[in-house]
Amino acid sequence: MTTTIDLLKDTVGKPLKQALQDLGCPALPIGLFSEKQIAFLRESITELPADDLELERLILGAATTGKVIRSGQTPLGQSLFTVRFRVKKVACVMTWAYSHDEWTLHHVDAVQTRVREWNRLIFGGLVGSVLTALVTFLVWGTGSGDLVAEAKAKGYVVMTEQQYEEQVQSNVSDSTQQPTQLDKSAGGQQSSRSDKAATLSFTLQDGAPLDDLTSYLQDIGLIQDKAAFNQVLTTRGVDTLIKPQTYTFTKGMSLEEILSVLQN
Repeated sequence: MTTTIDLLKDTVGKPLKQALQDLGCPALPIGLFSEKQIAFLRESITELPADDLELERLILGAATTGKVIRSGQTPLGQSLFTVRFRVKKVACVMTWAYSHDEWTLHHVDAVQTRVREWNRLIFGGLVGSVLTALVTFLVWGTGSGDLVAEAKAKGYVVMTEQQYEEQVQSNVSDSTQQPTQLDKSAGGQQSSRSDKAATLSFTLQDGAPLDDLTSYLQDIGLIQDKAAFNQVLTTRGVDTLIKPQTYTFTKGMSLEEILSVLQN
């Protein structure tokens, strides 16, 4: 018997427009972006239309032709589609939610405006010197063995997907154990306070980009490499479980403890 999960899995790798047609879902409508999300996009992407409606049409048009890179379902029954696409030569990853004949923008996963920043997102800051062509091979799948051989001959690092994920997770795990700048610079009352007793809260507002949360975690020193952490969220599907609410963290938390908080 074919389940909803099976149908959603079949959409991975397809253009979003085709995936929605296969499932019988309506097209993405205008009006899904909050004012804060539009402001975030304007800061991240240059030469966007001045009119907000035109901006939305541009983004939605690009998303419709973009590729579904992950799909799934939330505990509330929402069908999620994470789509990768380009707008004005800027790489974007956004997750859309569909439930009861209504669409919502679940969150903006990533907007990368420069090649070096896109490399950083993909490799979690570990292999930033890899050629753009090699990045294209690893992420988009050109299937050219000659490209890999040529890259290795020139001294570049070529990793399998499993090797990359292991290295990224190792990097993020290490970063959560490093002393934060706040710890190093704090004195007096701050330094005498027990790290385990120090709790910090962050409220992810409805419609706010996921970047707000991960930037906060980096600012307070729980993670050192936001790009690597974002990749772990995407790889493990945690980003689809994050919802607008208040999250409470404790200084010195491990990666797994942070992920546990974000999933509850």
